[in-house]
Amino acid sequence: MEWYRSSRATKSEKKARRRETEQTQLDWHRSRAEARQLASMLRAKLPRELRDAVYAYACVEDYTIMDHEAPKLRHYLHGDGKGVSEHDSEKSVCSIDPDRLTEEALRNGDQGSVLEDDNTGWMFNIDTDCLAGEALSDEMPRNCILDPDFVGKDVALEAAEVYYSQNMFDVNHHRHLSAFLTHDPFDAGFAPYEHICKLTVIVNLQTPYLVGYTMHDIKGEMETLEEVYTTLERGFALFSSKRQREIHVRIETELISLGEDADHDHERRLHNILEAVRKPVYDLMHCYGCKVSVFHDDRSFVLADITHYFRLTSEEWQEEKDGMQRSSNGWNHAAHCLSPWACDEELLSCITLHRWGVSCVLDVEARERPEDEFGDSDYFPGGYYLDDNESMVYGYDSGDDYESDYEYESDYMDQWHASLRAAIGREHVKKANREKRGTGSDEEDEWVTESEDEDE
Repeated sequence: MEWYRSSRATKSEKKARRRETEQTQLDWHRSRAEARQLASMLRAKLPRELRDAVYAYACVEDYTIMDHEAPKLRHYLHGDGKGVSEHDSEKSVCSIDPDRLTEEALRNGDQGSVLEDDNTGWMFNIDTDCLAGEALSDEMPRNCILDPDFVGKDVALEAAEVYYSQNMFDVNHHRHLSAFLTHDPFDAGFAPYEHICKLTVIVNLQTPYLVGYTMHDIKGEMETLEEVYTTLERGFALFSSKRQREIHVRIETELISLGEDADHDHERRLHNILEAVRKPVYDLMHCYGCKVSVFHDDRSFVLADITHYFRLTSEEWQEEKDGMQRSSNGWNHAAHCLSPWACDEELLSCITLHRWGVSCVLDVEARERPEDEFGDSDYFPGGYYLDDNESMVYGYDSGDDYESDYEYESDYMDQWHASLRAAIGREHVKKANREKRGTGSDEEDEWVTESEDEDE
């Protein structure tokens, strides 16, 4: 008897689920028909300016949209079952011809139930969608305005242009940049990067190479920075077309993981990170015409606007790129990076002073850039050395003898440090430090130099 009742209950549940499925299919077909009708009227009756106002009302938000919230799939169940992942198989529905729906479903169509997502409550929503808020109607999901299957290709493309050009977006990891800029969620022939105007890109360096740091892990550090450089370079190159854009680059680190007493290495690592983003940022500024802001965010420091570190004019930036091209046959950000064992505090201070205009890259309050003692340029292009005539020459001085206490694969860093020391010398380092403090004299220079000679 109990088995019989259980069997009847199971059949009843299956019947209820089938009715719900049929009702869902009916709602979907009605929603698409309604959307098509509205889209046709929209294009026939309204000029483009008013249509854009309608699109803005439907899909422009007053908050920043994260990249994982932007459209990825068809976020509602189609009559053909598209847009359903295996994870959501319990919510999936089979393809049903409306002509085969039961009379009961047709008769009670205005009372049918809908599938709701736990996050948004939208109809037929399977994943977190890009458009928050209420549906356009009881039967039409709000995001259908971006789907050609609902509104036709022309309206979908117009709406997508408004969506991407007027919203603010946040790519929460630099690895996702290219995918976000090129992804066409509804296969409508649309390229988001052509229309995005406001974008924040997070250079996420909280892990892995900052955590579990070891002094000998220079290879892992350089591989991580190479990925940062390559990813940003490839993604930002999509903005080659001149368009007014506002791009924020936020560098997120967790330097405290290196230890509370590792301030010197904090500075060195941040310098290396800045070198990795240097070319992508300057290309955005001077080659692609974007308005760029750069921030550094670390839980052990205050969020800092470090845009003033990137001060080169277009002419100066082109000069630096040309110099690198002549010496290295292309840009090599690693040529300016510093290793932990070959860079003392004085050398680091001098390098950052000439490279970024501050004696300490973590000192966000430093704004004044002293006059460059090596010329009229507003920066110190690393990789120079003094030739036999004491003239600045771009490249590496193969004649410099420099021995490192550690063995590692990237000997270009040895060459870079040797070139720096040959170019600026200890006296130049001390002079830069005194200019930073606003104290000191030539007599003091000679005394310090003689004292050091005696110690040696």
